[in-house]
Amino acid sequence: MAARSEDVLVEKWDNCIVDTSLKTVSGALIGGLLSLTRFGRTKSGSRWSIFFFTGLGLGMGMANCNNEFKYPNLLKQNPDAKKS
Repeated sequence: MAARSEDVLVEKWDNCIVDTSLKTVSGALIGGLLSLTRFGRTKSGSRWSIFFFTGLGLGMGMANCNNEFKYPNLLKQNPDAKKS
């Protein structure tokens, strides 16, 4: 039985939300860890690394979602292709 297009779309959105959330939180954690260990505590605070890595994670997640919707079969193998 073939999957309905609505189900496929919902699954893609769910995967995008989870992936983007994980990358954003991971970026914030990495930025916070670097802020505490590498850059030390300054009077102005070294929150730039937290914001930078959070934005980096958010951007990576959004780029993955964009690629999944524009090019859904880019990284998937064709099951009908003959193996050499």
